[in-house]
Amino acid sequence: MAEEKVKFFQEMQASYEGFGKAVKRVLKADKSWQKGICGAVAELIKVEDPFITAIEVALGSAMQNVVTKDTDTAKSAINYLKENKFGRVTFMPLTTVQPHKNKRTELNQVNWFYRLCR
Repeated sequence: MAEEKVKFFQEMQASYEGFGKAVKRVLKADKSWQKGICGAVAELIKVEDPFITAIEVALGSAMQNVVTKDTDTAKSAINYLKENKFGRVTFMPLTTVQPHKNKRTELNQVNWFYRLCR
C-alpha cells in the first residue's frame, strides 16, 4: 500500500500535477533551451513539514514561477509560449534575480536606532 502511494505521488510530480498549463508546457518542452530551465520554484525549495502550509500561502502563485539559468533561456521559452499561444509564465533568470534585504536585519537596525534615540 505504501509503495503504491509513493508511486502515485511520483507520477503526479512527473506530470506536474497542479501546475498551470503554460508552466507544464515549459517544464516538459523538448527544446534546446530546456537545458537552461532549473525548474519551478515549488520544485526547487525544500520546506519542513510544519511550515508547508505557511510557505504555500506566503508564496501563492509564485510557486509556479520558472527559474532559468539566464535571460536567454527565459526569452527562448517566452518565444515558444507566444509562437504556440500556450499562455504566460513568470520567469526568474538567475543572472538577473536580486535577493531582498533580510527583513529581520532591517527590523533590528530600526530597533537599534529607536533605542539610540530614546
